[in-house]
Amino acid sequence: MKIGVALTGSSVDSVCSFTALQNLREQGFLIDHVSCCGLSAVTALPFCFGADETCCEAIAAKLLNAKTGSYHGNFLSEILLMFPQNLKCIIPISICAVDLNTRDIVVYSSCLTQSQPGVRVYPLQNAGQSLQATLGGCANTPEYRHNHMRLCDYSLLYGCPYIPLKLSKTQRIMAVSVRGGSIFSPSQLASSQLADLSRSNADVSVQIELPEGAEFTAKEVCAEINREMMQNSNKIYEKLLFS
Repeated sequence: MKIGVALTGSSVDSVCSFTALQNLREQGFLIDHVSCCGLSAVTALPFCFGADETCCEAIAAKLLNAKTGSYHGNFLSEILLMFPQNLKCIIPISICAVDLNTRDIVVYSSCLTQSQPGVRVYPLQNAGQSLQATLGGCANTPEYRHNHMRLCDYSLLYGCPYIPLKLSKTQRIMAVSVRGGSIFSPSQLASSQLADLSRSNADVSVQIELPEGAEFTAKEVCAEINREMMQNSNKIYEKLLFS
């Protein structure tokens, strides 16, 4: 049974979404494919390439402590320097964006190779490029212009990033989204609403609700995500393994 996980949420606190992947692994689930977008990709990417929980939490803490709402340029370069070097992909991952010129879905993937009508697939070779593409439109981050494309966070137009999981013929899909938190913006609201509408496409979904405008440390957000995952553990087991 192939299991895929879709991570979303333009909330700045969604940068801690890697905790859901860590929780699933500790519960014994084998994740076959992770699809992510927006700030969730910032830690999901190194996690899927073997970075440990301490490293991912440190990356999340740096982003949460910045409070800039703009995640590109020199700041993104500093984040990338925190990624461990010479790691190999241990969980297939796809990072999703949208080209605002055409509304085509743009996927940077470690496992997919074939494009489809309306879905352009590129190899995941450059972490900086893929993150710039999916961070466009998050809080105060501008769209990313590359090869005549105007790229932004997938969730701003389409909600949860299920498409790569369906293209890889994943048999069970879990959606994880983080709402609310310290930076609240119109783009976050749009992303959250679309994620709500698209959750029915998943076999099981877990939504972490944080108070709007409240500030949390990375450790606190990770603890809340882990708590929510444990509260839903019976549902997760039933839907992913026995439905």
